[in-house]
Amino acid sequence: MDTFMRRRTLRNGFPEFSGPLFKEGHMFRRKKEVWARLSGSCLYFYNLSPEEMTALQQSEPGPMVEPDDTNYDKDIQVIKCVKGSRKNEIVIVDEDRHSCSIFVPTDDEFEPWLRMLQEASQARIEIYYEFGQVLGKGAYGVVRMGRCLRTKELVAIKIMDKTSLKEKDFRLLKREMLIVHHLQHPNIVSTLDIFDSRDTLHVVMELMHGGMLYDVISAQGRFQEHHAAQAMADLFESLKYLHAHNIMHRDLKPENLLCSSNKFPYGVKLADFGFAKFIDSVEEYALGSAVGTPYYVSPEVVRKSPYGTGCDMWSCGVILYNLLSGKQPFAGANKNEVLKKIKAVDYSFPDEYWSSISPQATSLIRGLLQLDPNKRLSAQGALHHEWITSQLRMGETAVNSQDDLVERVKTLRHSRASEGRFRWAAQVVITLGRISNSPIFVEEDKDEIDEKQRQQCKAIDGMLIDGMNTAGPKCQKVPVASGGVGPQRSLSEEPDTLLMHGVSTTPTSARHESAVSFAPSQKAQLGKATMLRKFGSVGKEVSLKDRILGRENK
Repeated sequence: MDTFMRRRTLRNGFPEFSGPLFKEGHMFRRKKEVWARLSGSCLYFYNLSPEEMTALQQSEPGPMVEPDDTNYDKDIQVIKCVKGSRKNEIVIVDEDRHSCSIFVPTDDEFEPWLRMLQEASQARIEIYYEFGQVLGKGAYGVVRMGRCLRTKELVAIKIMDKTSLKEKDFRLLKREMLIVHHLQHPNIVSTLDIFDSRDTLHVVMELMHGGMLYDVISAQGRFQEHHAAQAMADLFESLKYLHAHNIMHRDLKPENLLCSSNKFPYGVKLADFGFAKFIDSVEEYALGSAVGTPYYVSPEVVRKSPYGTGCDMWSCGVILYNLLSGKQPFAGANKNEVLKKIKAVDYSFPDEYWSSISPQATSLIRGLLQLDPNKRLSAQGALHHEWITSQLRMGETAVNSQDDLVERVKTLRHSRASEGRFRWAAQVVITLGRISNSPIFVEEDKDEIDEKQRQQCKAIDGMLIDGMNTAGPKCQKVPVASGGVGPQRSLSEEPDTLLMHGVSTTPTSARHESAVSFAPSQKAQLGKATMLRKFGSVGKEVSLKDRILGRENK
């Protein structure tokens, strides 16, 4: 597979440019041919032989054509640049207000160099971002929250003091910037901008609101299987991309995995490429430099043997073990004991933590924690492992079931709301009846009253149902009793509706409208209403309470 990766354009398009130039000395004005590399606002010069210069000019721009640091001469931070008076001359002013002249070899290259250097003079972070609170501190610097002045987007800004770095650390930093400048993948934390000056390097990255996966593990103790599978699938996807471009991360651990959210699904992304390294091909192994974090390094790294991308897959096995059990597979009282267990691949699955974990999960861990790197699962193979595929399907089913449950709850709420409006109208009628404690006198014949009651109850029943469809908003202004209405019954069965009978000489349709809108005059009339009822030749006073309880005939 072709390993070439072109540098992607950063958010503000800061220049990355290189090529041969002639640099003029300050004292004797002698022109010296150098290889120049423009990165951000910094212009680096390298002393190269004619053969090396020719080789670089014939190479395509990419990560493997940078000059060796042993040929480094000096660098200047570009604060201002103007076109000089001499042919193909560009005058550069640095941060100390010193000027120097460079000369571009050909006319065709002059305008591109001038344009790039002018852009570099504007490559200062304070023009584009403002700084916020400190998010964290590390060995090489501090990370602060920032905000883009143009879009108002929140970002994370890593600030590194280059003057305090040792030579080895500076080389690692340069390599990290070179690598992240090329990376673009949904499961890798995006580098948005790089501002490189003489003393300070600012790296602007997307802000990961969920924090470190390490913190999520610490909070939860251990993950459910389908949660762990989703997190590992995100990690395997990022490694599949890296390894396809022959990049080893070499420092995989939960602290270097950041989450878009601290709740499932976490949206895990890979970060911190300080130990990352290019290799020429998948088959070629790097020199046996021991880098990484003790708990997560592979046996070949511990033995200082040549190793390749398989070292990352071993680390994945350790991370998965940790996610599912909350424990480390290679624990020890000290660093040496841990490394000894790693070399011997001395780990187990104690029932105390693993009895409830599926055999497919332990199968994947065993496939990753293989002593022989050639037998170790690749990122592609891990993504197709049965545990990953089955747990992802289960997770999708759970999400779909959850979505379906939400829709069912919404539907149920809507149904209950409609039912509640009907019950509310009935309750209002009941409540109005209970306002009146006055006795009711009836002077009509019992059979006539019973027939009239049935007819009027039927009319009220229909009116209330129609009222919910046509006059619902009017009813909403009347407060509902807080005690609830109990089991729903037909309005024709509600004894309280009797208070509507024989109350007024108002036509039936008008009374129905009053029942819905509850005019004050109607309420007063209802509350004071009385009826006379004959029982043989004796008129008997019957209270509303007695009617409700069915004691009017007693």
